[in-house]
Amino acid sequence: MMFDESGASVGLAANSRLQASLAFDDVSKFASQIDPKQKTIKRYRNFLRVDENAAKLKVFAADSTKLDGENLSCVLIDEYHAAPDNKVYAVLRSSQGSRKNPLLLVISTVGFNLAGPMKKMYDTDCEILNGVKEDDNRFIAIYQMDEGDNWEDENNWIKHSPNLGESVSIDNLRVYQR
Repeated sequence: MMFDESGASVGLAANSRLQASLAFDDVSKFASQIDPKQKTIKRYRNFLRVDENAAKLKVFAADSTKLDGENLSCVLIDEYHAAPDNKVYAVLRSSQGSRKNPLLLVISTVGFNLAGPMKKMYDTDCEILNGVKEDDNRFIAIYQMDEGDNWEDENNWIKHSPNLGESVSIDNLRVYQR
C-alpha cells in the first residue's frame, strides 16, 4: 500500500457546492471511463468510493464550520479567488495533519478581490519563485504574460492560457480581452 496508509480521502471544495460539483462531475466521468461497470469505483450522487482500500472522494461546500474531522489525504480547492477569507483553506489543510504525505491543490485565477486570500497566496508564490522567500514544500505554476508584453497581441495569450485552442476558445478570450 502506498505510504503504508489506507483510506485515502480526497475532498473537492469550492466557494459553492455547484462549483465543487462541476469538478466532481469531471472526476465521475473519468471514473466511469476507467470502471464503467463500477466493479471497483462505486459512484454515488456526491462521492466516489473504492471498497478494497477504503478510499473515497467527496464534494464540500465552502462552509468552514462543517468541515472539521475529515482527515483528508488530498484536497482540491477550485476557484479560490472567490473565497472571502482563508477559513475553508485553513480547516481543510488542518484536516491533513495526521496524513503521512498530504497533498493540497489550489486551482484559480487571482480574480478581482485584491484583498482576498488568493491574491495573498499569489504574492507569496511570486516571492518564492523570485527567491525572496523559500518554501520547498510548494509546487507553484503561474501562467501569465511577462511584464511589458502587449496584452492586445494574441500571440501572447498562450502565456496566460496554456490550454488555448483546447479547453479555452480564442474567440471567447477575444470577447473578454477587447
